Amino acid sequence: MAPVDVTCFTGAMTDLRTPRLQLHSIDAAEGLRITARTAGDADAWADDLPFDGDVGAVGAFLLTTAEHGEQQPFGYYRISLLADGRAVGGVGFKGQPEGGCVEIGSVGSRPRLRRRGNRRRAGRRR
Repeated sequence: MAPVDVTCFTGAMTDLRTPRLQLHSIDAAEGLRITARTAGDADAWADDLPFDGDVGAVGAFLLTTAEHGEQQPFGYYRISLLADGRAVGGVGFKGQPEGGCVEIGSVGSRPRLRRRGNRRRAGRRR
């Protein structure tokens, strides 16, 4: 995926919504639950989540956070459907911006949701 111009990102990041999706910035506690594949009481995951790719990407996010501090807004986001609130995938950045650009490193979603434009919408600038 092409680098994203990050000159429009300032301050704290809040949840982003499209007409169908919500992107929620995860914290280390949620990241640990994802890598352990153990949902907490407040977690609403689709039955087949997390995917192996999510576990690997979130593991990298946690490692980078431990080594370099807070990564947001360029960390990892849970993608949930607004219709039922269930997590259906995730999207993460490869790191902090360099030269005003950042690269989206991983995007995963449930197979039944692929090829519907959800990934494109999740990565669209706001």
